[in-house]
Amino acid sequence: MALPPPHKPNTLSLHLLDRGSPSTFHWTLYLTTSPPHGQTFHLINAPGSDLWTFDSQTTEDITHGGRLLVALELGEIEPALHAAVAERLAQVSAGYSTNF
Repeated sequence: MALPPPHKPNTLSLHLLDRGSPSTFHWTLYLTTSPPHGQTFHLINAPGSDLWTFDSQTTEDITHGGRLLVALELGEIEPALHAAVAERLAQVSAGYSTNF
């Protein structure tokens, strides 16, 4: 089993996860608060549904249960801005698009 990637406190990363089926992947934003603790931000949908909903959860598992394939650090977020970032991400439209 690979070791989890090093994440600095207060960094926002883009994570690519293996969904467990051939050629299926999942993207999530990950805000590291204090390694290994962090918060995930992503869109989810029910099987067979075109409806996407925003989901955010706190976690202690940077590897997402060993499904982490790639982690790309996007930048640092000051702790005072963590709540504002979470609120803004929750406001982003998740409507259906023919582009996906």
